[in-house]
Amino acid sequence: MTWKTKTLKWMGEAYACEEALQAFQELPVTGDPVLLLSTRPDWARWVLNILCEDIDISLDHPVVKIVQKADIRGFSLMLWSKCAQGANLSGADLSGASQVSADLRGADLSGADLSGADLYSADLRGADLYSANLYSANLSGADLSGASQVSADLRGSNLRGADLRGSNLRGANLSGADLYSADLRGADLSGADLEGANLYSADLRGADLRGADLSGADLYSANLRGADLSGADLYSAKGMNI
Repeated sequence: MTWKTKTLKWMGEAYACEEALQAFQELPVTGDPVLLLSTRPDWARWVLNILCEDIDISLDHPVVKIVQKADIRGFSLMLWSKCAQGANLSGADLSGASQVSADLRGADLSGADLSGADLYSADLRGADLYSANLYSANLSGADLSGASQVSADLRGSNLRGADLRGSNLRGANLSGADLYSADLRGADLSGADLEGANLYSADLRGADLRGADLSGADLYSANLRGADLSGADLYSAKGMNI
């Protein structure tokens, strides 16, 4: 990924906006993203909020805003939703962020805080979400195929219709998660906590569920053909179709 860098130094509101506008205007024809940096993340956030109001920026606009380890809690990330492929966001605080239809293929989100984030229909293929906090995150319709979510916290998350084929969810906490009609073919869920999870109509063919906790899970209409359930806890699980 090629970056065009613009450093914002606070010298008054008008100056900051002028500098940011110049960065937008200097976008290369190739559509390479612009990285806006600031010595103070609150300044950069303020400037970008103003720009969002003054400029018509679509989800396809090639802009990325990462400031001080992506400390952008509660701030919409839509501006960089199409150009964060392979981005290093390890340990970033993205709680409550809006990432609808974001392109995060191959991004490093290990240890990131994405609790309550809106990742509807996001492309997270091959992303590294090791030990990430995705508590109550909206991942419905997201593509997480081949993603690593080892030890991730996905409690109460919305994964309805998500593509999790071949994803690594070893030891992940999915208790109370909504996996209705999710595609989990060939996924590694060994040792995962799926207590009370909704797996209605989920496709779990060939999934590794060894030692997983499926107590109280809803498995009605789920396809478990070829899945490995050795050592799994199925106490009070509803419905089985093996």
